[in-house]
Amino acid sequence: MSGPVVPNMSVGVGNQLAHRGVGNQLALVIYPLREETGDLLVSTGLGPPGMGAEVRVKGSIESMAIIGGQSFGLHLKESQRW
Repeated sequence: MSGPVVPNMSVGVGNQLAHRGVGNQLALVIYPLREETGDLLVSTGLGPPGMGAEVRVKGSIESMAIIGGQSFGLHLKESQRW
């Protein structure tokens, strides 16, 4: 791509758009990691661990979205698993 799809995205809301680019495969997996205090949602570019597998993960706390200053979809973005 040679630049932004629409310079001002609000102008494009509700309008059709034709654009050429190169497609990429998005492989995002979210799985619950269960421990004695509850479940922690973990996002990863890898596949989920096997059912019943005991794993350790390291990563950063992230939000899926922030709307009006409120965070939604808190999860651990996995950087390491062992």
